[in-house]
Amino acid sequence: MNRFHRISALVLVAIAVLAASLIWLCAQTLADDSSSRLLSDEDRQTLNEYLGNGVVGDPVQAPALSHGLNDLISLRDGIAWRMRVISGKAQGTQQRGSAGLLNRPEGGNAFRFDTGDGRNVLYGQIDKKGNLICYASQDNQEGVISRFTPAQPIFFADMTPGETRRSRSHVSVADLSEPDAETHSGDLDVEFTYLGAFQLTVPAGAFDAVLFRTRLTGKVGPATVQDTIYRFYAKNSGPVAVVETNDVSALLVYHEKTRIGKVLVETILK
Repeated sequence: MNRFHRISALVLVAIAVLAASLIWLCAQTLADDSSSRLLSDEDRQTLNEYLGNGVVGDPVQAPALSHGLNDLISLRDGIAWRMRVISGKAQGTQQRGSAGLLNRPEGGNAFRFDTGDGRNVLYGQIDKKGNLICYASQDNQEGVISRFTPAQPIFFADMTPGETRRSRSHVSVADLSEPDAETHSGDLDVEFTYLGAFQLTVPAGAFDAVLFRTRLTGKVGPATVQDTIYRFYAKNSGPVAVVETNDVSALLVYHEKTRIGKVLVETILK
């Protein structure tokens, strides 16, 4: 596989992994003022196909997230989790991810996020409004770093159930050995939707979990990407289920489809 194609696909997916995996640990109950919302037939079919029947249950009342990440989680003490891959090429394996604030003399809200896939480490900040932004992604296997201008919003404050937010970032990719020398670039469009809240049953237990869907479309160099990721989060448990469907193509010589489903095995509060 062409090295660039792998890099561009992983960079875009990693953003979505960060966008998804840090919106967890609801500080409100799932019985706020918002009513329950049904999934579309397309969303329900995709989730059942890659998570299995019986994992996603009935809708429940979904909370409003008026203060962004500040309503959901504090990264100050850090958190880790184990996910079991139940569909896709890595079926039967487990992934261990973690997230927490960086230790800086001046303090602040910069964070480090290990996606759990064994290669991608993301860096970002939480702004005063509760928006979560990613400014760099480091791929330790390919030895590259990707920068986003402006910093990629991965969670929007003041979202309500059913709402969709859209944004765009420029992506610049460089080798870690020459971080100032750009090798590839392009743009990423993000459509982020709060789909509601649902009953979930996974190895870690039964949960009422909020659900977010991220759709990514973009082109970095010759590679075109269409990616959709669903992530469920439960109070005090973090991410409890994930589905990713990713299509990457470059001209007429390369095409890759990735399909994966994961469920929570354990959450570890540090």
